[in-house]
Amino acid sequence: MVQNSKANIVIAFYTIILFILLIASCASKPENLIIGKWEDVKDKTTIEFLKDGTCILVERKQQAVVGKYNFIDNNRLKVDIYGMSRILQMAISENELILTFPDGAAAKHKRVKQ
Repeated sequence: MVQNSKANIVIAFYTIILFILLIASCASKPENLIIGKWEDVKDKTTIEFLKDGTCILVERKQQAVVGKYNFIDNNRLKVDIYGMSRILQMAISENELILTFPDGAAAKHKRVKQ
């Protein structure tokens, strides 16, 4: 009887650990981290990434331009906007997004808290 209780405790412990690891791994994927609104730290341009692959760009508080995005891999993002398609290098964390354009110019963004 005591052995069954110990086995149940061990199983419950490992189940909890696996659940925590699963949640942590999902949250840290670039596909999940990018969702939300980001603001360029220099010129205040905002870009919002939606779950459905839509992105909304607002430059200098002017009219919004809608485009599409998709991930090529964890470090590269394809963005279709203004009738052009660009592949951008990407570095992302919970509150910072750096997009590097094909010409080498980089734009640093901070997450907009909503």
